[in-house]
Amino acid sequence: MVRKIVRQYNAEPISDEDMEKLLTVAQEYRKVKNHIYQRYSGIKSLAKVYQGYTIQQELLHDDFRKTVNLPTIYVVLAINEALGNIKAQWTAVRQQVQRNVSQHPDFADEAKHYLRYVLKMPQHLAAILNRKAVELPEIFNRDKRVLDNYLCRQVRKAMPAKLAAKERFSFSVPPKSGYRYKNQGIYISTAIPRKRVFIPLTDKNIYDREIKILLKPQVAGVEIKIPVEVKTKPTTSTKTIGVTIGWHSMLVTDQGHEYGRDFGKYQQKLVVLTRHQRHITNQPGNTPGQKKYLMRRHRLEEQLHSYINHAINLMLDTEEPGIICIPKMPAAQSRDGNKYRNHSLNLWQRGYIRRRLKLKCELRGIEVQEIYGKPTFPDKC
Repeated sequence: MVRKIVRQYNAEPISDEDMEKLLTVAQEYRKVKNHIYQRYSGIKSLAKVYQGYTIQQELLHDDFRKTVNLPTIYVVLAINEALGNIKAQWTAVRQQVQRNVSQHPDFADEAKHYLRYVLKMPQHLAAILNRKAVELPEIFNRDKRVLDNYLCRQVRKAMPAKLAAKERFSFSVPPKSGYRYKNQGIYISTAIPRKRVFIPLTDKNIYDREIKILLKPQVAGVEIKIPVEVKTKPTTSTKTIGVTIGWHSMLVTDQGHEYGRDFGKYQQKLVVLTRHQRHITNQPGNTPGQKKYLMRRHRLEEQLHSYINHAINLMLDTEEPGIICIPKMPAAQSRDGNKYRNHSLNLWQRGYIRRRLKLKCELRGIEVQEIYGKPTFPDKC
């Protein structure tokens, strides 16, 4: 089973009154998430993050709950979503510190074993970061002050900036109590008790899981994202091909076959647009608006993503592979001082291409292997 995102759209424009109700939910939802980030994303709250429902119960009985104009179902979802992001941040920090520990030339195996053990135990890590006593197994009952200080320094270096909820027009909705399908549409709960907003949909599909609502007030519309599990289709092909991702031609196989030859043109349009907007913004005394720019950028990104998916499908249908090998390349970077090239590389959609390629291969039962080293594919990208 592979998780896939299915989307639903409104069949008719949403009235200003209903859109205002949904925007209120999104704003309050964002308010709860930012409160969680500000209060529990630091080292002092690390132990609470991994204690189940401790933070949820603490917040629901806190004075902050009285300032949030949302039903409890939305508040709980916002708390869980924010805690999930905090846990993901701590996972990335611990992985980075563990890599530094493994590469340290002066640490003995016993010291590395101790540091790895602490990094895997959130409660012990929280106690060390907060300079509290830690009860460790007998094999570690020694003076570890130097290693603890090293661990604190590494965590401080690896900690990113504080999290913040940037999505102003989105929120999650639970099934049953949050929404229900009826009359070829969906009824969504709002901040007003016993008042739901009805949105007619373009299809008759019905789902019973947590969904994501993305509001589009500029066009009086919504986009509903539903995660579904799809069965994979096993392939009988044993053909192995190598694929590399390029800037001009999107995909080039080891046999020299090119797919997505116009990818560079679509990519260049996005680069020119963002670079022009940055140039206007940097002019003294200019305060350009963002509304038209964001709409044009969104339109170009949608065109680019549609072209990417079409090229991937064409490649898979034509080649019919059983195994695809992709070179694992380092992060895109340029060291020649060319600002234009650096800006273009930052907007390169190769991460999106890899994600879509892996998802489509999973759906078709195709194995994807990442290989290390310099690729030997034809120089056509």
